[in-house]
Amino acid sequence: MSSFEKGKQFLKKHTIRYNVPFKNNSHKEYSAFKLKQGKLNEVALINAIKTVDEVFSQDNKLIDHESIQLKIQNTKKNIYDTKDIN
Repeated sequence: MSSFEKGKQFLKKHTIRYNVPFKNNSHKEYSAFKLKQGKLNEVALINAIKTVDEVFSQDNKLIDHESIQLKIQNTKKNIYDTKDIN
């Protein structure tokens, strides 16, 4: 197997497609590295989603802005959509 094929397999295993929102309300799909290993059970999923608001607000910035809320929603959706992916 070539190095290129090994690289493609690595990226396929460790990345997901992710719809990234921008400040101008546009979106573009990118590959993003998975931030977890294994599947999330129901309790872990609830806890992960609940902490998203806390993590965003720890940046000492208001999270009320529409673009920030979109990022928070998109992050929560990403966690939910990938809960069953190893």
